[in-house]
Amino acid sequence: MTDWTNLDYVVVDVEGNGQQPPDLVELAAVPIVGGVIGEPVSWLVRPEQPITSMARRIHGITNEAVADAPVFEDIKVDVLLALSHPALVAHNAHVDVAVLQRKLVGWE
Repeated sequence: MTDWTNLDYVVVDVEGNGQQPPDLVELAAVPIVGGVIGEPVSWLVRPEQPITSMARRIHGITNEAVADAPVFEDIKVDVLLALSHPALVAHNAHVDVAVLQRKLVGWE
């Protein structure tokens, strides 16, 4: 069994707008390289459709909070760099990865 301190991965969390399918509102990523926690990065993102009241209640991010945030295309290169680790760890990975795959066509 491999010791986790020998692995390189990124821990991510995605918050969505509550629409179906969900669009990105916030993304956070923390690299872990050889057991050392790297510099966390996060972005607020202005989604194509408004944040629903249910989603606001869950994560507290309002449409006003993202009104001046960049659209995803403006941060895409930085997000790809942050995700450029051999593995991804997430609490609700199937949802987080699905959102990222829609935003980063061809990314896995």
